Amino acid sequence: MQPLSFRLTAAVPSVNVVSIVTLSWTGRYLRVVPKDSTFIHLESESQSGLRQFKNDVFEFFSQRDIPLLLVRKGPATGPNAIAMGTARMATVLLSLPIYCPEPTSQRVVGWLGRNNPLLPSAQSGYPAKLRGLQGRAIETAAFGMGIILETCQTGVTRQQLTQICAQVLDGE
Repeated sequence: MQPLSFRLTAAVPSVNVVSIVTLSWTGRYLRVVPKDSTFIHLESESQSGLRQFKNDVFEFFSQRDIPLLLVRKGPATGPNAIAMGTARMATVLLSLPIYCPEPTSQRVVGWLGRNNPLLPSAQSGYPAKLRGLQGRAIETAAFGMGIILETCQTGVTRQQLTQICAQVLDGE
């Protein structure tokens, strides 16, 4: 039996930048895929700034074969509520013509605490703020992969992977 191997992409928006990370699971190793990982900046919250951000996001995804995107949601209210710019970036990501489950930060952190996985490090060469944001995107992708690996043991097709995600990642 061949071990399950696949890729999963996650995005974490924060204030004026979104970190998009693709992780690859080979059946033995979990790795960041640098060519399918990036930061996209929101230059301003004006209509033209949002339009440029949307164009940048669509351009990035149109050049890649990414079947689904986990978009990590922060809290909507309370002392750690997400900023308006962050919510707008999330809305743009969720408007992509691909499947986008939205795991909450609480669900991701809870899974990390229970499973304590050894994750790849954020890529070097970025400022600390961007490395931290990329680290949260890595955690989110690893969360999705962990849930999928807990659910299935053998190779799956892209359609089956999307169905699995619909069943297990959307379920709170």
